[in-house]
Amino acid sequence: LSLWFMILFLTIGTIFFDYNTEWTLGESLLFSIYTITTVGYGFHTIPTEPSVLFFISVYIFLGIATLTIMAAQLYQWVVLEITWARYEHDKNEFTKRHVRGMRNAHDIEIDGGNGNSVSVSGSVSGGNSGNSGNSGRNPMIDFSTE
Repeated sequence: LSLWFMILFLTIGTIFFDYNTEWTLGESLLFSIYTITTVGYGFHTIPTEPSVLFFISVYIFLGIATLTIMAAQLYQWVVLEITWARYEHDKNEFTKRHVRGMRNAHDIEIDGGNGNSVSVSGSVSGGNSGNSGNSGRNPMIDFSTE
């Protein structure tokens, strides 16, 4: 939307400068772009008619604001696309790890981030395992720190 507004804004400025100055259509477009982007190379002699000077003043403020909004929306779109791609990548990685973890459910390693990791190995035995009357309810889990 802001791109279309920017094109419309440049078109309005170009047509105004083409009709109210001695500039050609190309020079009017170039001046419109120079004005909005605040480059101002100084290749043009600015007319001194009050109506043209007033239009240029308004055109500068609105043009800079329009360009800023367009640049901000472009930036937001790029960041949104990057964030979405990162989210999709992370979601796929999580799914792969989850599926892999389900295959190896008896071995889990948790990394605390500071070099300390805990390895959990567990097995469920259907036998008695020394717990009379609780067969299969209390799995033998060995917590060991590496």
